[in-house]
Amino acid sequence: MAEKPPPLPDRPFLDRYQPLHHLGRGGMSDVWLAHRLNSPLKVVVKVTRPEFAHDAKCREAFRSEIAFMKQFRHPYAVGLFEAELQSPHGPCIVMEFIPGEPLDELLEKEKRFEPVRVGYWLSQIGMALQAAHSLGYVHRDLKCGNIMIVGAGTEEESVKLFDFGLARKVAEQTTSPHIRLEDISDYLGGTPEYMSPEQLNGEQLDHRSDIYSLGIVLYELLTGHRPFEEHRTVEALIAAHQKQPPPTFNRFGVQVPAAVQEVVHACLAKDRERRPQSIREVVQRFGQALGCQLWDEAVFREMLPVPSADQESPSPDQTTAAVGANDIVVEMEAWMPAQIAAMKLKGFVSDIGGEVTASEPGLVRVYFQRPRPADKPATRGFLSWLGLGKPSQTANELDTVEMEVHMKNVEADKPNQLSIQAVIRPLGNSLPADWNAWSDQIIREMSGYLMARRIQ
Repeated sequence: MAEKPPPLPDRPFLDRYQPLHHLGRGGMSDVWLAHRLNSPLKVVVKVTRPEFAHDAKCREAFRSEIAFMKQFRHPYAVGLFEAELQSPHGPCIVMEFIPGEPLDELLEKEKRFEPVRVGYWLSQIGMALQAAHSLGYVHRDLKCGNIMIVGAGTEEESVKLFDFGLARKVAEQTTSPHIRLEDISDYLGGTPEYMSPEQLNGEQLDHRSDIYSLGIVLYELLTGHRPFEEHRTVEALIAAHQKQPPPTFNRFGVQVPAAVQEVVHACLAKDRERRPQSIREVVQRFGQALGCQLWDEAVFREMLPVPSADQESPSPDQTTAAVGANDIVVEMEAWMPAQIAAMKLKGFVSDIGGEVTASEPGLVRVYFQRPRPADKPATRGFLSWLGLGKPSQTANELDTVEMEVHMKNVEADKPNQLSIQAVIRPLGNSLPADWNAWSDQIIREMSGYLMARRIQ
């Protein structure tokens, strides 16, 4: 019998995210779809269940997840907006909402996938995992249920990796040779069907444990079956992971190129020294088995997160904006690396009191509010003229504005020459009286931050 969902919270999360409906429940947390007040922005809020709100272990798990997500921003991983350990609802994390389909649900519908499609997903999953490993982190809970497919079945199909609640730095892990079977998921974290032998042994983990879990994922996507799914007890499942070789694909009547099977079976070696030694190697070998190149080192380097930054740098992908009737659209050019432009843009957003609500390859979306012109502060300066920064004490009506900034390289061999498109749109029911002049001034100030030349 399905567990009854909890009642809708009677107040917004962090006083600004209104819950819409319950998405699911984990061991110690609930996940909600919510929207930011006075904004169309939808988010996902992960919050501790009330009975665990003051549990030390639960709070530490949230602290670790927050610490990881703050420094790990990647186009193929779900991004963090904000988090709070001391909120009235208990520890909670606000993340971007991804309108996609979990890979395990997609697999249930389609039964299995062709190797080329799996390779396409693997190239993106691999970029995110290799980036996490480069920071010294191990995911520890990689499985189909923690991979989201965006735009499934379309030409724009892409991957988002999520649920980093168990991600740990190698140096921060604890080990124990004496773990009771009934405590195995609670102590080690993860899902037994996808755990590496060393994880089930309670050993110190490194990135090669994720490679084993990725092997289980690849096996499942290609055959429609997990390699040891016939074992119904935890004891038998552990023994199979530790000692039993995975069955060949032929057992399930699936015809997959032998070279592809070899890559998957190499990931599932019991001895981690016999597995591929990096996610990069897994992707490269899978591509070779398919006769194509799946790993692009230049793209990987460009997507690497900068640990000290609050947002990942936009990648110079080809992106365009959907334009409404009242939108102001401006084209600019700048001569600097995309990473530097992103940092300058961050400074501009901070100065105008805005909030980055989405950041993905080639796109930054910003949300901000300003008092109506009649309520402008009396202080001088461009922030005062714009009605931004700190609103006046008497302001009781606000204009809500969204801005999109799209970046791309002008040419592939000119990484420091950027084409920038800025789109400013009103989100309220009425158009501000000074909309055109105000928008023009915003663009002027932003182009100054970016040292950009306005084209139109």
